[in-house]
Amino acid sequence: MLGAHVVAFDTRTQKLVGGFSLSDDGSFVIAGLDPGPHVLRVEPLDDGDIESFFDVTLNIDVDFRAQFYDKIVVVPKAGGTSGVEIKVVAK
Repeated sequence: MLGAHVVAFDTRTQKLVGGFSLSDDGSFVIAGLDPGPHVLRVEPLDDGDIESFFDVTLNIDVDFRAQFYDKIVVVPKAGGTSGVEIKVVAK
């Protein structure tokens, strides 16, 4: 899902950090997360002006429902968590 908005919520500090999936396969990286437990959510861009974020020639997918990852993701002190896959459902 190119352009999906991915958000991480730190359950201890209540800090919210977001990023975008920047590849056609939906791969994403969210930098700057504090170590500890996080709740992840993916959502379509709801901004009426998607072109302000992305090139108009890209195929940005906004036709899916917001979805939470079904497990808490614990970011280690050294950082780096992999293997998180959030399945989404079309609207």
